[in-house]
Amino acid sequence: MKNKRIIFLIVLIVLGWLVGGWARNWYSKSKKFKSFRTDFSDISIDLNNLTQGNVGKDDIPDIPEPKFTSVKNAKLNDSDKGVLVDITGSKRFYPLNILTWHEVINDFMAGVPYAVTYSPFCESISVFRSSTEDQGLKFRATGFLYKSNLVFYDTKTESFWSQGLGQAIAGNFNGNRLDLVKNTQVLTFENIRKNHFDAEVLSEDTGYFKNYSFNPYSGYLDTPEIPDFAKYENKRFPAKEMMYVVQLGEKSLVFPIDDLPEEEIRYRSFEGEVLRAGKVGSEIVVTKDGERVGGYPQMWFCWAELHEDNGVVWDIKLEEANRIDNEKDL
Repeated sequence: MKNKRIIFLIVLIVLGWLVGGWARNWYSKSKKFKSFRTDFSDISIDLNNLTQGNVGKDDIPDIPEPKFTSVKNAKLNDSDKGVLVDITGSKRFYPLNILTWHEVINDFMAGVPYAVTYSPFCESISVFRSSTEDQGLKFRATGFLYKSNLVFYDTKTESFWSQGLGQAIAGNFNGNRLDLVKNTQVLTFENIRKNHFDAEVLSEDTGYFKNYSFNPYSGYLDTPEIPDFAKYENKRFPAKEMMYVVQLGEKSLVFPIDDLPEEEIRYRSFEGEVLRAGKVGSEIVVTKDGERVGGYPQMWFCWAELHEDNGVVWDIKLEEANRIDNEKDL
């Protein structure tokens, strides 16, 4: 009789622990997502893999009506970086010192709506056409990260979107992809001043009282350390090695930026098509069978974690070494 009571108490304790854990998990999720009207019944990720910092919904504000100034009047140093967007010859430059504080900027140029996005922990800067299923969308930062990478939401359905995956991961748009704007480059202001002097430059007159001369992530790029919540397992390259990412259908191809030599073309066969990659200064162009494809920079540890299932590495340095060895053997 005594043994039955003990077993009964143990069962109660285990059940209580399981139910309590479920309740805590449910409460944590409901509190975490309560400000969103996202349909979380339609997801393609484990929501437990979403990391939230000390910011919530809209704590990282968008710029509803971005203003611009000329290259001549821009208050930037030559070493300041940003992303240049070129749509049929119309150009705009978005400095990182502003993007750092907003992470998503919605804009419209040459008849094309697009969103400029920046993920500071991944040093990932990509520009998407902001439409899907023939619907124009506006985006804002959620305050969440997925595998260390920026997650933003659309204001129409509040679906969650992963910058690094380029697609919705939760909500009504789950699984929908966004197209990259093809002609974009991450450049210094010196490059803009010398080679793209006709560009418009995003103004610091954003409507917010932000100290754009202060970088809240200062020093992050100067150390090999990555965020504590990052799961860095694939150590083929140093964690913070800067890679160039090219989305090719359902697959993501990446190569180390520093391994691409200047003013030389590198070739690679990919699923029956020929890829060509070239670099002039810091400007990178990748084409597939003669047509330019969109790309963007991102740190290795972010890309490797996001693309475990569909990632393809183009090891330019290794291929070149193998080519030279083969020539020696002839």
